[in-house]
Amino acid sequence: MAESTHTAPMGEYRVHDATLSLSVAHPKRDQHPWEIFNRTLDVLAARGFTVEPSGRVGARYPSIAKYYRSISRVTPHGLLEGEAQIYPVGIGIEFFQDVVATNPNGGKYDFDRVSKMPYLIRKRFEGALTAVAAHLREQGFADGSRTARATPAITLGHRLLWCESGERLAEAACSAAALAYFNQIWGGTRFARDESGWPAASELRWWRPVDRDGQPIWHGQIRWARSPQGYWRRGRVYGGINGMWLFVFGPGPRDVTQTSAHELHGYPSGRRKAHPRPRDLATVLAQEVKAQNFERAIVLRDLLRRQTKEAA
Repeated sequence: MAESTHTAPMGEYRVHDATLSLSVAHPKRDQHPWEIFNRTLDVLAARGFTVEPSGRVGARYPSIAKYYRSISRVTPHGLLEGEAQIYPVGIGIEFFQDVVATNPNGGKYDFDRVSKMPYLIRKRFEGALTAVAAHLREQGFADGSRTARATPAITLGHRLLWCESGERLAEAACSAAALAYFNQIWGGTRFARDESGWPAASELRWWRPVDRDGQPIWHGQIRWARSPQGYWRRGRVYGGINGMWLFVFGPGPRDVTQTSAHELHGYPSGRRKAHPRPRDLATVLAQEVKAQNFERAIVLRDLLRRQTKEAA
């Protein structure tokens, strides 16, 4: 019998922001993670990176220092740094820089590290990442980054703004972007669908698709909801599975959230801002005393006495 020409992947690697992580499908049967780890570091060394034991881990945790390596490359805009680690079933490489950092503990702990990199540091990073990814593909690892990456929320927000312009085409594009995001979460074959591609009414009836005002909710409709800070937000709703609606309320990268139907309103009612947790003075006083903030506690005590007298 002829041998099959199909070769199962050795595993897969994924890239998220400035971090590459790799998992080996069968670490005992296939290449050992140590071999992959060392060959990957050789690729970085060939591109001018300095690879050495991690001084940070070695100083604090000497018993596990052998599993870590520190990498660095000088650029005209500053130092590109990184930390590589080996796991029982894979490896991880995390790049960062301290030239532009917002976290007080350094760029290693920043979010969105690639966007903060100065131009030449970012180009060195992109070159290194491309070389490592090419090496891993040659070794038989699949690129899982694209399948793991969800539709950016900022795309949904911009399409929401196009929807608000009243253009028919823009409204269809808004729904399509939200549907793609929904399918990445739930899968495109789950639930009975209507002609628009969204879960049909027969799927939603189990969770009673009505808002706080008792009005029926449907995909693409405008609703209002309170933010965690108590402010009203206006957006479009989609989905409705488990009584939770995808609420898209603006153009920012985090302007999309899952909101329960009973938190959605057809129109805002009440004050512009409502404090989510009305504070009781006696409770606040007890908290300040416990924290030994005695000066503030005296002010609260006097205020509480005044309110008690006025109520009497």
